[in-house]
Amino acid sequence: MSAAETCLEKRLHMPALILLYSAIDISGWLACLSDNKPVRDAFCEWVDKYMLPANQLSCTSLDLYAARCGLLHTFTPESRYSSTGDAKLFAYAWGKAKVADLRKSIELQGRTDLIAIHVSDLLEAYRLGLARYLTDVDNDPSLGSTFDLKAGKFFAPMSTRDLDAYLDATGCTDPVA
Repeated sequence: MSAAETCLEKRLHMPALILLYSAIDISGWLACLSDNKPVRDAFCEWVDKYMLPANQLSCTSLDLYAARCGLLHTFTPESRYSSTGDAKLFAYAWGKAKVADLRKSIELQGRTDLIAIHVSDLLEAYRLGLARYLTDVDNDPSLGSTFDLKAGKFFAPMSTRDLDAYLDATGCTDPVA
C-alpha cells in the first residue's frame, strides 16, 4: 500500500482511495475459490472475513463495496447501493483531521446516510486483513493453490533488453512493422 500512502502524502486523496479499493477488489478475487462468483460477493466475503475483524471500522462490507463502486465507476460517493438505501455514503477524514469531529458534524446535520471514516483507518484495516489472508494462504492448501494460480496471471514488467534477448533466442530479430 505504499503507492496509496505516497498519494496521501502528496494530497492525492482520490487516487489513494482508488488504489485502496482496487487492492481490496484484487484480494477478494485472489481469495475467491469460484470463477463464477459475482465481484460484489467476492469483495464482501473478503472484507467480512479478513478486513473488518482486523479493525473496528464503523461500516459494513456492502458500505465499502458501494463506496468502491461510486468512486471507480462515477468518481462520486454515490452508487446503486447508496441510492436504494442498502449502503451508506462515506465522509472521509484525511491526515490530521479527526474522525470524531467529522462524526459530530454529520450528527449535527441529522444525516443518517453518512459514515465518518478516516482513510488511515481504512488503510490499516486493509493491511491487517491482508496479513490475515496471507497467513491463511500459507496454511490452507486450497486457498494457497488458488492464490498461486491467480497471482500467476498478474502483469509483470519486462525490460526491452529481456524482450530483445527473447526475440534473438527465437530467431525473430527483425522488428515488426
